[in-house]
Amino acid sequence: MSSLPGWIQIFQALLTPAIAVAVGVIAFLQWRTAHQKVVLDLFDLRLAVYQKIRKAMAGINTSALVTDETTRLLLEAESEARFLFGPEIVEYVENFYFLCIRYRGQTDGKGNVGPLFAQAHKALMGAIGEFYNAGPDRFAPYMKMDQKRVGTPAEWLSQRNKMRLSYADEKQR
Repeated sequence: MSSLPGWIQIFQALLTPAIAVAVGVIAFLQWRTAHQKVVLDLFDLRLAVYQKIRKAMAGINTSALVTDETTRLLLEAESEARFLFGPEIVEYVENFYFLCIRYRGQTDGKGNVGPLFAQAHKALMGAIGEFYNAGPDRFAPYMKMDQKRVGTPAEWLSQRNKMRLSYADEKQR
């Protein structure tokens, strides 16, 4: 038999499970932090693609020309979108790129235009207007960061109490 007092033996027996629980909580919190960092990094990458598309469209809007810089931005956005967005966004960016190429084929960069310039110009400006009107809604499902902040224990208890009170026969205050 051990010569240690009983309360110390009980303390020793409870210490191991307490340490195990603490390690489990720390591991969960580290996993949650790593997951949120991955989500934030993915958001940053997707936002960069969206901003490249906006920058290309702004360049077309301000100069009415499709420049080498514009096509470079769109090609970069399209290649990055393949890995970050669904097929509908990739197709959308590809279609816009082809509109720009078609428009660029109707101009020689010196103000001289081809026979289908008006049609290509109308299609391109319509696509740009549609992007500014509906583009954010099209990209929004991929850009949402719908994770909730983990509340403090006091907030959790308060929320649980509100739920309990909402099911009570008579509301308590």
